[in-house]
Parts: sequence; C-alpha cells; structure tokens
Amino acid sequence: MREVAARVPSGVRRLPDAETGDRQQWIFYQLQKFWQTAGLASVSAW
Repeated sequence: MREVAARVPSGVRRLPDAETGDRQQWIFYQLQKFWQTAGLASVSAW
C-alpha cells in the first residue's frame, strides 16, 4: 500500500483493497465459475 500511496495523485482519499461488484464475494464468484466449467464434477469431502 505504501507503493500505491506514493504513486497516486494527491487528493485521492481511498483505495479499495479488495474486489468490487460481482467479485466482491470472491468465493461465491469462483463457485459460479467452477459450476459453469464443463468437465468439472462436484464430490463430497466427507
């Protein structure tokens, strides 16, 4: 974050440190992508 802060213009007050939009809840975003991928199958861990 220090590197980013040194490079952004003055007046920028906040920098997000995570994904936004559809990727905000990244694990659920990944699950959707896995479920849509042909050739992958779900298995029980128990």
